[in-house]
Amino acid sequence: MEASVASATREETIAAIMSATAEDDPLLRAYRLRQLLSRASSEELRELFDQAVKLDDHQRQSAVIAPLLARWAVLDEASATAAVQPFLKRLRQPHSSWWPSVESAVAEAWAKAMPEAGLREAMSQPSVSWARSAAGWSLEGLTHGDAGEQLSVLARLPASRLRDDLCVDALVSLLRTDCAAAEAQLSLVSDAKRRFDLETMVLGQLANENSDAAVKRLTERSADLTADAAGALECRVLSAVARHDAAAALSALNELPEDHRANALGAVLVGWAGEHPLDALEWAAANGISMSEPNAYASGTSLTSASLISAALGADRAKTLEWIRSQPASTDRELMLRQALTGGSLAESLQIYGELSPEMPTVMRSDVAWDVLEKFGSDVEGATDWVKQLPEGSRRATAIRDLSFREAVNSPDRQDAILKSWPVGLDRDAALRGVTAFLSQSEPGRALEFAQQINEPTARWKAYVNLAPMWLTQDEPAARRWIDSTSEFSADEKRALIRRFEGR
Repeated sequence: MEASVASATREETIAAIMSATAEDDPLLRAYRLRQLLSRASSEELRELFDQAVKLDDHQRQSAVIAPLLARWAVLDEASATAAVQPFLKRLRQPHSSWWPSVESAVAEAWAKAMPEAGLREAMSQPSVSWARSAAGWSLEGLTHGDAGEQLSVLARLPASRLRDDLCVDALVSLLRTDCAAAEAQLSLVSDAKRRFDLETMVLGQLANENSDAAVKRLTERSADLTADAAGALECRVLSAVARHDAAAALSALNELPEDHRANALGAVLVGWAGEHPLDALEWAAANGISMSEPNAYASGTSLTSASLISAALGADRAKTLEWIRSQPASTDRELMLRQALTGGSLAESLQIYGELSPEMPTVMRSDVAWDVLEKFGSDVEGATDWVKQLPEGSRRATAIRDLSFREAVNSPDRQDAILKSWPVGLDRDAALRGVTAFLSQSEPGRALEFAQQINEPTARWKAYVNLAPMWLTQDEPAARRWIDSTSEFSADEKRALIRRFEGR
């Protein structure tokens, strides 16, 4: 009689716990599970574990396994450890299913519930794929996300790539709240490159908090580094300083080695423009600095590029556009307007396009229409109406080519209809170039059939020049036969096409 009562109680307890996993509110679900699991025996927890690992819903599965193993580890660690071993063993097999899977759910819960064991096992095999996650989960279980505590734990472990990975994560987290504490523990990272990247982040953060201190540290550090090595460090610090104290950033340039200054000046201007765009633009104009050419600046711990004008447009588009339009006609003004096409509304882009000179530099022409057409999105009719009102000339031809290419991409079965929408002549030739460019990506032989229909010799030659490298990449023997046989290319042009392909 007592046995049946006990059995009924066990069944009711297990049923209540499994029912709690269906609770939608995560906080209420966690509370109910914690209350119910605290009353379960080791044997009941074993039965619950066997049921939980069979659940189809991965979210519900994780919701019950995590607190279950945490409670089981306290109550009967040996039994809990034995239960998870088959899952951990499968997870360690080559090509095992990692996430989401019942194995990963069990592994995460195990590492957090028994963090010392999880960290010990992960660090014993630091190069295997599962070790990174297991160690991270174990650290979370040991320290509850406290980055300083994580570094204390890691300092007691042998150096390895895995320890470096974990130290970097913890240092980046600590840097957000305690820059000095993070810097004091950079030596935990054994890899020199990664340690320098962290130093760059530290000085960048310091620049936001104390410009004078950051500049002093930067000039001391730069003296020991080549221009290439110091680039990201200098750009990150000086662009951060320039955002709130441009005079200090410009003055700091004079303290850097002379061969470091060009990149650093670009970073100062980009950082300055991010907060005070018109001041930066006026200074650059007064000092003969090109505003449309790319400048190096630090993105994270690596160098990338942005122009002064793009930074200014990002900070205050309306005022920057007004400033550009106030400048005297010049190639630089055209280039600045050209960059403004990449943002803003369709109406604004159409206005900017109309302000660009028909004699714009050749380097600017190819993508101008494309940037405007992108603003039309799926409005093919609107884009077509806009292109048709453009005056005859190279800009209209480029717009028709780009529009036809976009239409061919979106409706590959309408190539003939796309061409028929344009009258025979220069417009049809431009449309043929667009369809040819699309087909050259996958059907170069068919692309040639369309290219051969282009009447204007220069337009046809350009279509052939674009087709040749695409065809060589996809079917070299066929492409070589065509290049050898065509009269569209001179002997020198044929040799140049082949050399370019062979040296790619």
